[in-house]
Amino acid sequence: MDCGHYVGKSVAVLGAGYSAMGTTLDLAKLRETEPNTETIWTLRSDNPEKSFGGGTNDKLGRLFAQLVRSVSVRVEKDSAGCCGGPAPADADPCCQQDADAKATGSKGCSCS
Repeated sequence: MDCGHYVGKSVAVLGAGYSAMGTTLDLAKLRETEPNTETIWTLRSDNPEKSFGGGTNDKLGRLFAQLVRSVSVRVEKDSAGCCGGPAPADADPCCQQDADAKATGSKGCSCS
């Protein structure tokens, strides 16, 4: 990835899949030489650890977990709203079902 366009900027990466992880890792490497560059990883879930992969054989997930835990990347997670807290008044039915289930300790409908 050519990161030159992002030098000195705050860049938000949205998502929890491999593309988001790879992009976030590339931007963190850029920050090593360009400290005024900020990476913000945004996700709908309130549990970023779900993205860290499938154990010891998942090199990308392991690297990403180390990066996030090192605080080189700011994590913005959804702690209010669908799939992370009480459902907003205008929430879709899945969001409402998810919030209701999580309020009782259940897993929810997995809309996150």
